Amino acid sequence: TSTKAFRKGVETWKKETKMKK
Repeated sequence: TSTKAFRKGVETWKKETKMKK
C-alpha cells in the first residue's frame, strides 16, 4: 500500500526538518 511508504516518508521528513531547525 502507498500509505505505508507515505508514512515512512513523513517520518523521515519530520526527522530531517527537526535536524534542520
